Amino acid sequence: MNPCKKSIDWADYSFNPVTGCKRGCSSGGKPYCYARKNWIRFHQKRYGVPFEHILFHPERMDDLEWLGRKKNPLTIFVGSMSDIEYWPADTTRQILREIAYYPRHTFMVLSKNPMAYSGFLWPINTMQGLTMTLTQTEHCQAENIEQMIRYPRPFLSLEPLMGELKCRIPNKFELVIVGAMTGPGAVKPLPEWIQSVKDNVPAEKIHWKNNIKKYLDKK
Repeated sequence: MNPCKKSIDWADYSFNPVTGCKRGCSSGGKPYCYARKNWIRFHQKRYGVPFEHILFHPERMDDLEWLGRKKNPLTIFVGSMSDIEYWPADTTRQILREIAYYPRHTFMVLSKNPMAYSGFLWPINTMQGLTMTLTQTEHCQAENIEQMIRYPRPFLSLEPLMGELKCRIPNKFELVIVGAMTGPGAVKPLPEWIQSVKDNVPAEKIHWKNNIKKYLDKK
């Protein structure tokens, strides 16, 4: 497994058995997506397909054998270069079966669609995450959260933080990751956005990413 610590401060490693995403995230009409930039810069020429192409890398499944030699529990972010919503169902099931062989370690998956996790049997060592940028209405936020509590181990990623969290996060959520937008033209998080997270999430469940910590004490 190739470690990817430098860009993910809430996981020990990343694991990308699938690459590519069709969502096309943007802010203010301009595209923003770390994974897309990474693909174009380092991988597109090698694989010969654009980032919108969903590509399964079965050879990477063997990388998980490395975890069998690790005695200390590790946290693995699955899919930093994709969104599970676009994975073929058979591919998702194959990956989950493999993950279940390593119960000592925790595998965290993220999607912007709370329905992406429906229809699968999630091993106990997996966590199901929802990314929200908080540009949704209060009603939409509440609907998304309600959907997520149906899954075994939900968590929330507010990255980038782009608005106010308008609903209380249920205790079932194990973790809430909060980060700022980065890169050219990045929108700085407003104090009221940060305060809304503090008001709606227990402090012990919040993981403030390094890129947002400098804004936490500003009034």
